[in-house]
Order: sequence, then structure tokens, then C-alpha cells
Amino acid sequence: MDYYASIVPVSMMDALVTYYDNGGRMIFFGWNLYSAYSGHALLERVGVTLSGDYSSPEPIYSWIQTPLFETPNLVPGMTLFNLGNCGLDGQYVEPVTATAHAGYTAGPATNQAAITMDANNRLILNAFAPQNFGQDEDSDGKIDMVELYENEISLFCATCDPPLVPNNPDPNDGANDVPVDTILSWNEWNCEIIDDFEDGDIAEYNTNVGYTHTVTADAAHDGSYGLEDYNPTTSAVWIWRDDAAVQVAQGDTISYWIQMLDSGRAYCGFGASAAGTYSVQTASNVSEFEIQVNPGYNTYTTLATVAQTYTFNKWYRVEVQWDLGGDITGRLYDSDGTTLLNTVTANDNTYTQGGSSVSTSTPIHPSTNRHACLHADFT
Repeated sequence: MDYYASIVPVSMMDALVTYYDNGGRMIFFGWNLYSAYSGHALLERVGVTLSGDYSSPEPIYSWIQTPLFETPNLVPGMTLFNLGNCGLDGQYVEPVTATAHAGYTAGPATNQAAITMDANNRLILNAFAPQNFGQDEDSDGKIDMVELYENEISLFCATCDPPLVPNNPDPNDGANDVPVDTILSWNEWNCEIIDDFEDGDIAEYNTNVGYTHTVTADAAHDGSYGLEDYNPTTSAVWIWRDDAAVQVAQGDTISYWIQMLDSGRAYCGFGASAAGTYSVQTASNVSEFEIQVNPGYNTYTTLATVAQTYTFNKWYRVEVQWDLGGDITGRLYDSDGTTLLNTVTANDNTYTQGGSSVSTSTPIHPSTNRHACLHADFT
């Protein structure tokens, strides 16, 4: 089980505990395990404690002689990785009853374990994001993370009763042996930047009434530029784009960095086209966090709302999980990007795909908001 782009629901964590308690085996990674579930019962089953998380990929080194790095594939220490594009990339782990097979340091060190196995040999924790290891460091023609996954599955198969062992466990001979050999494939996980405004303009965008938006260094969250959206009216002033480069759809997760300078509404839009858009809003003027559908950019229907207060001149990360079937989950995170402040949910199928949009409005006085970076997790 690998959760990198969205939140692991509490119900699923509880179900995994039940599955394990009934004799199940699992390989697990969850990007928010430390921030959300450090005290969850699943960590007791894993047999570890977590001391923190990290946001840039860390190298992985084998700490002991273990089948995880030897059978059926020889796996080198994984020190080459893809750029970690989104959020958190793993946790720092300390074994309690588990055995540490690998870590982020060349040898065993406190709170530096990266791969552990529980005392019952039925639960492997990969404390790092597997998606960051799409490299072939030993140049054997197979991605290192695929080799490691095959070894992890093979180890579980060997502990089955009776054991399941490939009749010809050579992953490079072209034979599709079972239960583990050439059956795994690697599909790169994608975190794509929709717009970081680093091109210095918004020429790609359309508008409903005119442009009140400026690309400026003052609005940068990271990088050189961000979008400052100043609205001197009491109506929403929208910009949107729906070209192929920014298309998102049900099944995707989209996130935005925003900063409100004064009272009003910041609209984080998705599924946008000339017909309209969805938006998740930080509505500081009414102390709410909302989901709306905005047909034609000149009307709206509020789909869901929860109470939420805001601090001006502070960055927030807004995340939208847009599921198949029309479930929409908006999450508001603190300025660290990982501390969850609030959640709002709705269901609607007015739109199923589209581009991105942003807007600012206030019924009281001119308002200014900053949108630093929009990105989507395509899973």
C-alpha cells in the first residue's frame, strides 16, 4: 500500500490493523504517517516510533544482510533519486520491536531507519516515498525500486505456509516466473506544476471581466514569482486557463499556496473552462472554508462550508482531492504545508475535468490575495 498523493483515511488505517490482526501481510508507505498517525495502532503493529518527517529525498543504505537487498534481485544502496516534487517524502523511524533492515545513514543510527519489518515478519514499513526511486543505479536494466518491491514480496511469499517460491528466480532471464519475477511494472508517479508563474506573465489565462492580477516577486512563496490578485470591486474577478498543459480531472489531487492580505475570498479553482469552474475558498470575510461551483463565472452555488478563521499575511496550502464519482474534499493546511487545519467535503458532477482558475472578491472593500504555486498530483 502506497499513499503519496492524498491523505490516508482513518477508516483505512483502522481496516489495515484489522487485516493485520487477522494474519494479513502488507508493505506500507504513507506520506503523512508522522504528522497524522504517530499514535495510531498500526504503528504498534509495525513495532516502531516516528521522530519526524522530511521533505527532500534521502538515500537508502542496507544495514544488515537481508533478503530484501539480495533475493531474487541484488539491490544496491539506493542513493540516486528523482526530485521530490510534493509535500513530504518520508519519515525518520526508530525500531522498538521491529528489525531495521535499511536506513538513511551508511550504518545503524538512532531515528534513522528507513525499512523495517515487524517481529511477526508480516509487515514491512517503507518509510520513504518509493516514487522518488525511479532509477537504475546498478545498470542492470531494472529500476531499483521495482527490484526492492519484488524482494519484499518474495520474502513474504517465502514465509507463507506452504512457501511460494519462483521456480526460476532470475529476474533478468525473460521468464515470467511466479510468484515474483518479471510481473511488476513501474509507472512513474506524476506531480506536475500547473503554474508557478515563473514565466512572469499570465498570457495563457482568460478573464471574465478584466485583469486585476499581477505576476510579482512580492507574491512568491518559493521561486522568484507568484500571482498577486487585487480586486477593487465587490464582484469576483476570475482568470482561468483550460489548455492541455493544465488539464485536471476526477481522480486527481490539486494544491495551491495562498496568502490573504486582508478580508475577502480567495478562490482556488479547478475543472475550469469557459462554462465555469469549481472552487475551494478561503473566505476570511465570513470565517469559512467552502466548496462552490461557479457556472459562467458570474454566479455560484455553495456545495459545502465549515467554520474557519484565518491570519492575514500568512501562507496556507489548500489541497483538493477530486475523486471519481464527484466526491470533492478540500483540505486547509498551515504554513508548513503539512499541519491539517480543516476539511470540507461535497459531491457534485457538474464538471469532470478542466483547467485551473483563481479569483479574489470581497463584499466590503478591495482585497488582495497571493497565489504562489498551483500543482496537481496525477495518480
